[in-house]
This record gives sequence, C-alpha cells and structure tokens, in this order.
Amino acid sequence: MANNAVEQPWDINSRLGHFVSNPSDLRRLLGVNEGLIVGSTAFQFFAKVAWPDSTLDVLVERGPAVSEIFAYLVNEGYNQEQTEIFYGGLPEQFTYRITPRIRDGAANTKINVINAEVMSIWGFLAGPVFSTASACFITWDKAYCLFPEHTFNKRKVKFAHGLDTTYDSVLPLLREYVQRGCFLDENSFTQGPDMIQERQETIADLQGFRRIGDSKTWSIPLDCTGITPLEVNSTVIDKNTFHVRAEEGRSGLEITIRTGAFKCCVLKHTYTFDTREYPNDDFHEYLRWVLCRKAAKQIQEHVDAGTFTLSKVSYRQALKKMANATEENMGGSSGCNENCHLLESRSTKDGFITPVGWKYADDSIPEIYEEWSKRDHGAVEVEIKTDDAGNEVVVVMEDN
Repeated sequence: MANNAVEQPWDINSRLGHFVSNPSDLRRLLGVNEGLIVGSTAFQFFAKVAWPDSTLDVLVERGPAVSEIFAYLVNEGYNQEQTEIFYGGLPEQFTYRITPRIRDGAANTKINVINAEVMSIWGFLAGPVFSTASACFITWDKAYCLFPEHTFNKRKVKFAHGLDTTYDSVLPLLREYVQRGCFLDENSFTQGPDMIQERQETIADLQGFRRIGDSKTWSIPLDCTGITPLEVNSTVIDKNTFHVRAEEGRSGLEITIRTGAFKCCVLKHTYTFDTREYPNDDFHEYLRWVLCRKAAKQIQEHVDAGTFTLSKVSYRQALKKMANATEENMGGSSGCNENCHLLESRSTKDGFITPVGWKYADDSIPEIYEEWSKRDHGAVEVEIKTDDAGNEVVVVMEDN
C-alpha cells in the first residue's frame, strides 16, 4: 500500500513488540482498563503493513487508567515529553489530552497516551475518527475496522464533516497518511450522468445506523496465548452502536458520526447509542423502549415478591414512567446521554443495588438490534440542486 511499508501478517504481538518488552502485559493492561489502540497502528494491522517510524497511540478514559498506563510505561523505560497536546473532538464535544512518551536509547519508539473524559469507545467515535480510514481500533483481544469496504476494497477515503474546525490539530496526522501513499483522491467522483448513482452507492455504503459488531465491520480475534485470563466481557464492544451521516463538505462527501452514552438498570455495562431525535428512526429510542418494558416487569415482580431493594417512594415514579413508556417519548428532549428512569431517580444517585435474581439484558442487544433493523427505515435519496452561484450541489436527503 505504501512504498516505505513492510508487509507484515496479522500478528499483534510482533507489532507491539517494537514498543514494549512484553506485549501480553500491555494487552492485559488495556483489557483491565478498557483501553484501545487507535491511529495508524490499527490501520496498519488491517493493511498488513508496518511503517518503521510509526508511533503507538493508546486511548483510555481519564482517571486511574491513565495513571496505570503511565506507571507501566515508566517501567518500560519511557519518559514523558515536555509538551502535552490538547484538541477537540469532531465535532468538539470533548477535550482530549495527548501525552507523548519516548523510550530512552531506542529510535522510533514513541507512544502517545490519549485520554478522554468519557469511556474509551465513546471517546474514539467522537474524536480520533477523522476519516473512514482512521476508523480502526484494537482491544486487548480483537481488532476492528468500521469501514473496510470503503477503505480496503474500494481504496477510497472520506473525511469527517467539520474537519476544518480542528484542521490544524489533525493536519500532521493526515500528512503522515498521505506521505505513505495510503489515500486515494477523496474527491474521486467525476461529473456526469453517473454521478448520482455513484454518490448513492457510496452513501448507501457509509450512511445509516451501525453496530460495531455488525456485518459491515471487519473484526479479527487476536491470539491471547500468554495473557492472564481476564474477567472482561469481550462482547461488550460489539454491542456499541452509532449513526453515520454522509453530507457535503469542503473535501467533497464527508461523514459525521453521532453517538452518545446511556446507562440503564437492566444493562450491566454502559454503551454508546445514536443521538437523533424522534421521529427519525433511532435504535437508541427503540432499545430504551424495550428495556423500559423489561425493567418495569422485573421491578413489579420483585415488588410483588417483597425482594425489591428500594422503598415505594423511591421507585414509584420511575415505575410509572417505565410502565407507560412509548417509543416516541424515549428520546427528544429527554436526551440520550443520561440514565434510565430508575437510575435517574434521586434515590439511586449513589448506585442501584440490584436484588437477588435481577436479570440483565446486555446479551439481548444484538437480538433487539436485528428486530429494529428489519423495520422500514426509508431509502437513501440524493438530489442535485443549483446554488445561488449557479454551481451544482449534491444534496443528501436524511433517511427518516
């Protein structure tokens, strides 16, 4: 793919061995702290190449995980550079801090520790994905590429919409990819009668609701030999969802990823979801509606059995809202980045102690997603209109 790249098989340990003495230790640390390997290393893994002067980018949530990563790197002989880099996401929803670390006496071994103020996967989707080609990441046990068809089969790239707002901060990253010959012309569409059809095919490939573990994603299980068994649910990442919109921007057709996080009393983990408002088709709203029904049923069963852990005053209002929930009132003004009705109640601010026998619905998310995906969400529509200056402009019609 690039003249200065060395072909390398899908062996993550050999790649990480360039940066650390024991890759298994680093991967275990990533698993415990829900950290991700992002950036060019993840891209190179799927491209089966190795750039000799590449850095390793590690993304973790701000807090104890960062301290653990720093302590580990000190033991590996890495020293912190004087300069820390701050940048906003795309859009500038969060602030990210990059702390470069360089190993003494070793050339080309630099690790950037990126910390976000939210959980890693949310931070990844909201920030480091500045193009379809950069939408690759690696967990402790699996590698993911979100747009493989566009990136590796069609050899095309689309940049994130709004990239100009943070262009100075990502320009060095873009230059690295371009200098290595990995990008083809992002404005690859030619004028003519076939433009609409080609644009429709690209939008159909990119736009829409996505689940990280869906059929459009390439995922490669990694060899975990030598890694101490972790009490980590490896399927959690696959259940995170997001929405992709394709729209016109300064570099041509560009993408926007919309996602937010949500906690629910019947979900053991926190996941990312689409943030669009009703009546747009929104899996998050549909899922919340299904979860509300599951939660209301469980709460009532435990109340009837006298095993519920909250007083009547504490759960009564939440139970009423959950029992009367409709798909229409699950989003909109209520927002996506919040808790379910029960966890939002004042009595559970310090945590909800689940009663014995409480059932979580995490493993049902893929099934619920399949149910939702079978509904008619509308087709992609594209029109060519003329602006005030007389230029032809491609208009992407939002699927409702």
